[in-house]
Amino acid sequence: MTLNIERTVADWMVCECGNEPDIDGFYTCLSSGEMVEPSLTGAWDGRSYLCYRCGAIYDITTFEQTGEATVEVMRANYLRGDTE
Repeated sequence: MTLNIERTVADWMVCECGNEPDIDGFYTCLSSGEMVEPSLTGAWDGRSYLCYRCGAIYDITTFEQTGEATVEVMRANYLRGDTE
């Protein structure tokens, strides 16, 4: 997929939708977009981050968009309350 990051600075990125870490945020996730705890010994691959505004999934090592979470996955993330 194409690079859809608006801009990056070290550990700060802005999604094409305008989301930033201090607005809606980015969360560690599976390739499906399901949010998971950031543990290298768990299910997380150490690279995938979800834009909580638009559902874009990014590889943090390349800043490339690798997928997009479905509406169902985004709804499940919200209902789990992982962003509180």
